[in-house]
Amino acid sequence: ATTPVAAGSFGFASQAEYEEYRCPGAYALPRDPVRAFGDEWTSWGDYLGRIQRVLFVQVGVGADQHGQNATKAVVRGARQAIEFNSIPCIADVVPGGYANMLLKIDVAAPSDYHDDIDLDAVKAVFPYGSIVGISLQHGGAVFPSGIAIAAM
Repeated sequence: ATTPVAAGSFGFASQAEYEEYRCPGAYALPRDPVRAFGDEWTSWGDYLGRIQRVLFVQVGVGADQHGQNATKAVVRGARQAIEFNSIPCIADVVPGGYANMLLKIDVAAPSDYHDDIDLDAVKAVFPYGSIVGISLQHGGAVFPSGIAIAAM
C-alpha cells in the first residue's frame, strides 16, 4: 500500500500534475489521496515529497464589504499576508532562494462562496516561489453591508 509520503518518489511536481495523472494502478497511487489516507493525510506538499519543513506561516484577512466579491476578498487577504514581511536570509535556507520556495496556500472562506473564487487570481498574488497546493476550506464570515456599490 502507498503511504502518504510514498508519492514523492514518482516525481509529480504539483497537485495539478498529480490530478492530471490518468493511469490508475500503474504506481498503485490513489485517485483521491485525501480521502484514501483519511487521518494520515497532512498536505499535498508532504504527499508529493516537496515540502521538507515549514519555514514560516503568514496570515491575512480580506473583505469586500461593498461588492461581496469572494475573489476580491481572498486576494486582499493573500496580499495582506505577504505585504509586510522580508526574508533576507531565504537563500541561506532554501537552495535557489525565492525562486525555489514552495508555497502551500490555505483559504478559509464560506463554503457557499468556494465556486466563486478565482484560484488563478489568488495564485497571481504571490510574486515568487512555486505553488504546490491551494486548498479551500470552510471558514470566514459573510456580513451584509446594507448596500452594494456598482463598479466605477
